[in-house]
Amino acid sequence: MKRKNIFFWKLLVSFVSLLIPMVVLTVLFYIRTVDNEKEVLMHTMQQSVYSTVNSLDTSISTARSAALVFLNQDVVSVLGYSSSGMSVSKKLEQIQLIKQFAYTRQVVGGISDDMFLYGDDKTVYADGSYLFDDYFGHLAVFDSFGTNYWKKLLLSNSPFQLLEPTTLTVDGGNIKKTVVPLVMGDTINGQKIKLVLCLSAEEMENKLNMSVAQKDMQFLVLSDSGKAIVNTADKSSCAYLEKTYQRQKGIFEFQADTQKYIGVCVYSNTFGWRYFAVLPVSAIQYEANSLLILLLVSVSMLLAGIFFAVRLTLSIYRPIQNIQKALSTEPDLKDVSCSSLDQIEKKVEKLIMAYSKTSDENRMVVTDFIDESLSKLLNGQNLEKCDRVQMLLQRVYGFSSIRYLCVGIRMIVAREFSTEVQDTERFNLISVMQQAISDILSGYVPSYVMEYAEQTYICMLNTGNEEVVKAALHQLTEVFADYSSYLSFTAAVGNPVDELSEIRQPFLQIFAALHDAKPYGVSRIIDAKDFAVSHHYDYKLQDEFELTHLLKSGNINDILAKINGILDECFTRDASPDGVQLLVQTFYFTGMRFLAERNETLSDVDRYLELRYGENVLRNMDKTKEMLRCFFEEIVNVTSLHTKETNLSDTIQNYVQANYSKDLYLEKIAEDMGLSAKYVSRIFKKTTGKNLTDYINDVRMAHVRQMLTKTDLSIKEISEAVGIFSRSTFIRLFKKSMNVTPSEYRNIFK
Repeated sequence: MKRKNIFFWKLLVSFVSLLIPMVVLTVLFYIRTVDNEKEVLMHTMQQSVYSTVNSLDTSISTARSAALVFLNQDVVSVLGYSSSGMSVSKKLEQIQLIKQFAYTRQVVGGISDDMFLYGDDKTVYADGSYLFDDYFGHLAVFDSFGTNYWKKLLLSNSPFQLLEPTTLTVDGGNIKKTVVPLVMGDTINGQKIKLVLCLSAEEMENKLNMSVAQKDMQFLVLSDSGKAIVNTADKSSCAYLEKTYQRQKGIFEFQADTQKYIGVCVYSNTFGWRYFAVLPVSAIQYEANSLLILLLVSVSMLLAGIFFAVRLTLSIYRPIQNIQKALSTEPDLKDVSCSSLDQIEKKVEKLIMAYSKTSDENRMVVTDFIDESLSKLLNGQNLEKCDRVQMLLQRVYGFSSIRYLCVGIRMIVAREFSTEVQDTERFNLISVMQQAISDILSGYVPSYVMEYAEQTYICMLNTGNEEVVKAALHQLTEVFADYSSYLSFTAAVGNPVDELSEIRQPFLQIFAALHDAKPYGVSRIIDAKDFAVSHHYDYKLQDEFELTHLLKSGNINDILAKINGILDECFTRDASPDGVQLLVQTFYFTGMRFLAERNETLSDVDRYLELRYGENVLRNMDKTKEMLRCFFEEIVNVTSLHTKETNLSDTIQNYVQANYSKDLYLEKIAEDMGLSAKYVSRIFKKTTGKNLTDYINDVRMAHVRQMLTKTDLSIKEISEAVGIFSRSTFIRLFKKSMNVTPSEYRNIFK
């Protein structure tokens, strides 16, 4: 009986022990889920606000463009005539003006509460024509801007002004709403006119509310001067953000009074507004309480399991005892139960991984993460989460656990490319280069392509078969055959490796091969296995952030200490001569990018050409350091006069407006600004929502339409005057813009 009781308890403990992994995994699942939910929510908030801000900027830019199109209409010239001396035809034009104005109001109505036009202190055009004093004194009353303000504004020569947020009272005081007046000016027949869009704070609030799913989300939109445009935040969080708004960026956490918050700040480059989305931490904890129910259910199941384990033990312990005796002579069956537990554990782990995949990043975030991780590996830095990079490559790009092979591709551009091919066509070809390489290689093996430097691409291929890789590269040669007189490439193939973390050595050989290879004029594939590897400079992203921060502070001694420290570290690591030259060039481009972001230039940038091209750097390092000191000292002196950040996209637009008649291409624009072509293209696309190629074509077509209707120049003369030297390209671009040929347009509108 005593032996039977001992066996009974052993059997019972065995059954109960099967429930322990479930309890442990459930608790771990709960803890991890709470942490992940907070992290996922923060990134989801940031992406939602980013998307909404881009949408708002696009809506405002569209409204502004529609208003500018209206101002360019010939019918607007009727503002130059007084009502008393206006002929019958001019009065008919006035009616047409009101109709055209009404149409424009409908176009901008999605973001604008009101819109009005005036050219003197007598008449205002809105949904009709009104007396000036009557309109601003009764029909549309602005709290911050009285009637006299609008009269004085007419004297301003500024083509564009963004006023402070104010309250607009309409309908005799029955309706009050917050608006941001956007003023556009022009001169017609020698008379100044003003067109005012009243951007709707209510519409901005609606779009922000629609962008997020959390019902407790709060929003605060501040103008460049810190005045609230949209405010749904509670008093404590609002007061905190209004005091610290200039220091906030990205995702942050803060505490106001006794409440903790998670915040997201998005800076709009269009007008300098700051968009804040705020969520109380308590709301996240409330969502996580639903997981507590899961934990309680698990505990209940444990108790139920123990109950049924007791009943099961009572009913079967005698047969099991007999089975145990029968199997005691079969040692191969002793581990059966352990194997079953392992399978259960693996299934639970798969469940946890499946849950983590529900927070999958969008493709752009994944790409940025992989690019940053691969850059660290290629530059010799240790990567703690290399397995996570491999997981993303497997899940997103179809990689498997087989070998990795690294290929470097350097594009070689002939001089004729910039003279014989239209500039906008060059934009399109260069911009899709990385994607074209990726598409072609992925047709053969799973591939990932990153732009390592300007016109230099590093390709990670999931294969160890070099013949397949060479076949893919030959296919790439055939694709670029139509441009073989302008574009060629050198491809260097490295050694395959078993682990992604081992890719550093093949990359260095590839880099050395590409560096030593001379341009052949035709595409070629070389073997990088036998190339000697040299050490290159180390300039981390954190170093660039710190240098930029020091430039903002204006302390030249700290700046020089940082630069000399990086140089000394490179020499300590036995950096190669070309590495030191590249490092000095990197310092130069960091400084020029800092100037461009503030719309500033140096008085004589040519004096620093040795820094830009890395010439004579090692021959006289003392002279190089002295030139670096003068370069950054001048940057500090120039930027200290203007601390307010300006929009780089405005600088690019002004450049295009001034040079549209010349041969424009991305490298030329970037070179004149001292920036990289990739940086200029990305910033312009991000801030305007439009490709630089499309903007250049729009500017040119605007001048073409004016010359077609205002001059007697031939089509060829007009084409060459706007920088398009191919007749077929000119006609194609104009027809794409206006749906008619240039000759048909001239016959219709002249």
